[in-house]
Amino acid sequence: MHDLISIVTVVAGDGQFPAFAGLVKTLDAAPARRELVVACHSLSSDRQIELVDLINDVPDATLHFLPQAASFEQAALIALDNAIGEKCLIVEADDDLAMLWPAFSSALEEGYDVVVARSEAKDGAPAGAHGWLRRLFLAVYAAMTGVDIDPAIRPARAMTRGAAQYLLSRRDAEMLMKTRTLAAGYATRVVAAPPKRRAPSTPAPSFSASLAKAYRSLTQSFSLPVRGIVWFSLLAAFGNLAYSVYVFVAYLVTDNIAPGWTTQSLQISIGFFVFSVMFAFFGELLISIDRGINYRLRYFVQREVRSSKSTHMQLRNVDYGSIEDVAPRLAERAGGDDRQQ
Repeated sequence: MHDLISIVTVVAGDGQFPAFAGLVKTLDAAPARRELVVACHSLSSDRQIELVDLINDVPDATLHFLPQAASFEQAALIALDNAIGEKCLIVEADDDLAMLWPAFSSALEEGYDVVVARSEAKDGAPAGAHGWLRRLFLAVYAAMTGVDIDPAIRPARAMTRGAAQYLLSRRDAEMLMKTRTLAAGYATRVVAAPPKRRAPSTPAPSFSASLAKAYRSLTQSFSLPVRGIVWFSLLAAFGNLAYSVYVFVAYLVTDNIAPGWTTQSLQISIGFFVFSVMFAFFGELLISIDRGINYRLRYFVQREVRSSKSTHMQLRNVDYGSIEDVAPRLAERAGGDDRQQ
């Protein structure tokens, strides 16, 4: 495989720095034509200096400092948006490239567009009421959006550039990174991965963190709140229709009905039935329109550091040269603009 491979990972906090340093030592397991794209946040000043020094020693590495804490999926999507490889590999800082890459590479060579790792390990999964609420949320989310989340899917995955661009164009990209399939048209293979225990320095997500993530998923997905309105509208339409039937039956079998009650009740219930159906129709129309819009990931990078050993700058449309080389071309361009005016 001679394509450029973009290896995407995240360093979240000082505790993940040793694992990332170990990942760098295993880069030889990946193809020779590769780049390393890292997003980091929540690092102390000392760790930031060490991380920059480490990146400068890695050929074709790019480091993105994020201004605030983010989930792994959010940070990985930012790094993925800055990758230029024909194939993209997303891994966690403590993943073993020597174990993951052969299976991913084999599937990509066979023509698959997406390869995801799945592990049945239950280590670190929320339990009790937290776990029950999590399963309820995932079930409701799948019913309302059609995106079936699999908790056993690990963040590690490989994909073609086309699949990566499609992922970045979706509002629910963060949730799509936890599914077995990406979308129709992108062939996906699921590979078994050995269980991976949570590192002591990486605590299990708290209930408040899970609640914040669920709220962010609700607000980022346009279709989810609108689909909720559609369901509520259909429920209201069914209620008004049932009430209309009740009013008509009461008119036929009951004698002590005030004059005009039947007519007024039917007018109100049928009118609200029509309105509810219209709201549901317009809601589905808005969802279909939103799906046709090419969404663009929005984010802010505080600082970007590129390795001094970069060899793929020509792929980024970057032209290096001294001011003596650039000045004549700038003067010629400025003269041409003046002549046009």
